[in-house]
Amino acid sequence: MSIATNPVFCLRDIKWRDEHGEMQMAARHSLVTLPAALLDRALALEAVVPSDHLHAFNHRDAEPINPPDQAACFDIGLPEFAR
Repeated sequence: MSIATNPVFCLRDIKWRDEHGEMQMAARHSLVTLPAALLDRALALEAVVPSDHLHAFNHRDAEPINPPDQAACFDIGLPEFAR
């Protein structure tokens, strides 16, 4: 089981596979708790920012227009969980 981190704010629609191989998705302008193993990667890819970041504060009331489309989501997944 992976260790969860504090929530982060999504700058874009993202997807990843969890440790069981199940596809997970989160919409742009939403808060999501990522597995610890993905947090540094997602931050480095600039797909998310910490929930206390100014961008998150400025867009905290923004609502996703649509649920994320899996084909259009940015994949932040680690290679070992790819299928």
